[in-house]
Amino acid sequence: MSSSPDLLETSARVAGRLLGPWWNERTRRVLFGVLITAGFVVGLVLGLQQVYDRPVLDVGEPRVRVEGLTATVQVTVRNTSEDVAYCPVVGVAALDRDGLDLAKAPAFVDLGDARLAPKASANFVGVLIGISERDFAEQLSEYAAFVEHENPCP
Repeated sequence: MSSSPDLLETSARVAGRLLGPWWNERTRRVLFGVLITAGFVVGLVLGLQQVYDRPVLDVGEPRVRVEGLTATVQVTVRNTSEDVAYCPVVGVAALDRDGLDLAKAPAFVDLGDARLAPKASANFVGVLIGISERDFAEQLSEYAAFVEHENPCP
């Protein structure tokens, strides 16, 4: 059985024969440098895109009113678009300490319709029921609101 250095030397010789005389140490270093530079540029562009990529629909902090075992969650959703109206589908959830849903419900506009004109905002209200008294006392950590579908309006 061949040792590792012998195998590497044999592989280098076979590659040299198959790829021709231009495949040498200098060519490999240049290729490696090009790959590293391309990876760096792609990573930088994707990172900057994530920094400046804001969601079109901005969901505010949920406001909660609890009566017994029923939680009413109100949230403001703002359309940050310059020229597109959206008809979003919004939901609310009660989360446990691990971030899992204890209860989840759709939220509806409290006044008017769900059509959000450019730069407009609306209040959405969702009612969470079905959370047990034990979950309220031991598991409930926070309330969250989210946009399920942006739905550009026709």
